[in-house]
Order: sequence, then structure tokens, then C-alpha cells
Amino acid sequence: MSRNARLDFIRTELELAIAFVKVARTKYSMGDRVGGDATRENAMKAYWEALRFSKMLSPQDSSNKALTVLRTEVEAEIKTLYPPH
Repeated sequence: MSRNARLDFIRTELELAIAFVKVARTKYSMGDRVGGDATRENAMKAYWEALRFSKMLSPQDSSNKALTVLRTEVEAEIKTLYPPH
């Protein structure tokens, strides 16, 4: 996988994690705990996949400011789901 493809994949996985968090939050707010839990797990899977591929980056790429900001945002968003309501 090329450097740019790897960076794009990580970015996409992090953005997908944020989307899943938003859907999970909506499901929880509607009283759908089972659906919220399943969607929260999907958010975590996307986040973990991004982290796994991040380990394959060069030190220069792993300190990419945009990815760091996005990863921090995902981590903060996921924390809003624990404990689920």
C-alpha cells in the first residue's frame, strides 16, 4: 500500500468512527440501547483499524498534524459514549 493510500485509509477510518459515534449517540437518545451498543462497537472497530495502520507509518507521517487532530477528536467523541445512557 502506498504512503498516500495508507494515509487516506487511516483518515477514512477515523472519519467513519466519528460517523458511527454520531449514529450511536442518536440511537441511545432514542432509547435503542442495543442498536447504540452495536454502533458504538463499529466506531471502536474503525478506530482500532486506524490505529493498527498508523503503526505502519513512518515517524514523519505518524506525526501528521491533521491525523493527530482527527485521532484526538475521535477519542474524545468515543469517550462521550461511555458509559452509555
